[in-house]
Amino acid sequence: MAIAHQVGIITNPISAVKHLDDLPMDMPLDQVPVYNPDKELGDKVSSLVLSGSEMMTMTESQWAQVLAVS
Repeated sequence: MAIAHQVGIITNPISAVKHLDDLPMDMPLDQVPVYNPDKELGDKVSSLVLSGSEMMTMTESQWAQVLAVS
């Protein structure tokens, strides 16, 4: 994560970066925000860092939440 921040992949402050623990495991799928591909330049951007081992444990709800992050 630190390297991604240093090279500009993550542009948010490190303290604002989200992790798997920040995503509810059981949020109903109909409550997960929909991805907005039409964000404008300057709109707020979220950063989420996941490890490969974390990805193996994710619930369907968490996957939907990850895909909604923009």
